[in-house]
Amino acid sequence: MRAALRVLVFPLLLGLCLLATWALVRAGLPVPVAATAVAVVQTLLLLGLERVIPYRVAWVRGDGQTANDLGHTLAGTAVGAFLGDSLNGVWAGALAAWASEALGSPLWPTSAPFPLQVVGVFLLADLGRYWQHRLHHRFAFWWRFHELHHDVRAMGALKASRSHLVERLLQQLFMFGPLLALGAPREVLWWFIVPNSFLGAFAHCNVDLRLGPLEFLVMGPANHRLHHAVDLRQSNANFSSALVVWDVVFGTWLDPHRETLGEVGVTQPTPQGFVAQLVAPMRRPSSAS
Repeated sequence: MRAALRVLVFPLLLGLCLLATWALVRAGLPVPVAATAVAVVQTLLLLGLERVIPYRVAWVRGDGQTANDLGHTLAGTAVGAFLGDSLNGVWAGALAAWASEALGSPLWPTSAPFPLQVVGVFLLADLGRYWQHRLHHRFAFWWRFHELHHDVRAMGALKASRSHLVERLLQQLFMFGPLLALGAPREVLWWFIVPNSFLGAFAHCNVDLRLGPLEFLVMGPANHRLHHAVDLRQSNANFSSALVVWDVVFGTWLDPHRETLGEVGVTQPTPQGFVAQLVAPMRRPSSAS
């Protein structure tokens, strides 16, 4: 039973995530509401699986940061994502309107088949996230805001959204700003956002899974755990959000089958309190990335 679960969890949960979102939207729920409901359920399912087939049993106990993880999830969404989306509405919206008026049509290939548009969104959004993520590791000031995400001593599904609200703001700008400026329809964007939300929680989960050949395509747990390693050679790799492709293109991919994961976290932990974690990037130097 456990062997079957290790193989089937990824395709089953991803399929259910997409099917449930589609069904809720067809039933009349707004897409953001449907996507949020599905995200909550998928996270609960992953948390349950972490207790059934954990990758590391020691991580099941967590690291005492669950309340803060949830707080950063809410703050990132309510403040960071809201501000990022608002800024995108200004600069990207203005650029899209200008391009559409000047050219007579948006720069985005709206006449292309819908599945091809979704593939294009995956590639471009992941490219934006790749470079935002890599810049957070390259420059000390940017790293201060990203350090919170790496200050984990136990991986788990809730760690996916343990991000400083400033990082979340930048994430919206890098991932979705260029796409909105090109005039990508929002209904296409949602078919990236929904599976990418699942892939984020999935990549951080403490579930012992077997992805097989998909490990070379999807940024799954084995790939992403290396990025959370204390070992700087490993943590300065595997930057992509959903797909492995951009790490391969830019030479930053590490094959999890050829690496041994040690401890995860950072050498200089962030403060333990929620408010202290929010203000820490503006008040103290950060550890090297």
